[in-house]
Amino acid sequence: MKRTILLSILTILFFFLLLWDYIFTGINIFPIGIYKNGILISLIKKLYILFYSIFFITFVFKYIYKLKTNISVLIILLAVISNIIWLIEILKNGWEGLKWIEYHHIAFCFIYVLFIIFLVLINKRNRFKCIFLKIIWYSIIFTSFVIVFIDTFYAQFNPFRSIIVHLLITKFRLNFLFANISIYNITIIMVQISIILFSNLIIAKIEKNKITKNILLIILLPIVIIPIIALFTSYLVTMLPMIPQRYIDPIHWLKLGTIIFSFI
Repeated sequence: MKRTILLSILTILFFFLLLWDYIFTGINIFPIGIYKNGILISLIKKLYILFYSIFFITFVFKYIYKLKTNISVLIILLAVISNIIWLIEILKNGWEGLKWIEYHHIAFCFIYVLFIIFLVLINKRNRFKCIFLKIIWYSIIFTSFVIVFIDTFYAQFNPFRSIIVHLLITKFRLNFLFANISIYNITIIMVQISIILFSNLIIAKIEKNKITKNILLIILLPIVIIPIIALFTSYLVTMLPMIPQRYIDPIHWLKLGTIIFSFI
């Protein structure tokens, strides 16, 4: 177990080392000869990220969340298909600029249906009434989470379309939050973290009658796990030939669909 944790930490550190030339452009830490062979470096990065993306997710499922292999496979499959559905809609409607935020995404409806099918599959041994109630609860959580998260996304890039920003200004009179861009961004991030924690707390309460310390730890883990998985998958998605540009920064995580993959 300790070796696995150490390997996971080294994996994340080495991942950032591979992305050094993206993060710190012009500062080479490897011999110049290696950089000249761009195809080799690209292939090594792809294979490495692919292998350790699977390793990291498997580690999280097996040792932290202690899920069965079949459940883990279903979750990964659901995340991959959801990401693909999102990308298909984005590419179909045009990749250019911010065109993708100008329309309502039908992809969320398909992802929701897949999520409900997944929920039924993993609860097939439970009574029908129990499954039905879970579907209702999870539907409310899913819809609320998507609406609020999209709103916080707009709050970062188009504040005039954000209901949360409107409430902070008009109802709570917190205009000072918008005087400094750093304070504003931190506020939005804190709202997003709160959404994740609150949603997971409700889910934990639905699944367990008593919230223990271990469950609270699992509820807190997504704050770290979500951005790490989003970064891994962003690198892989940008390697696809149909993606015209290469993004790995948080601004494009939603456009690439990798934040959806991470949330699932």
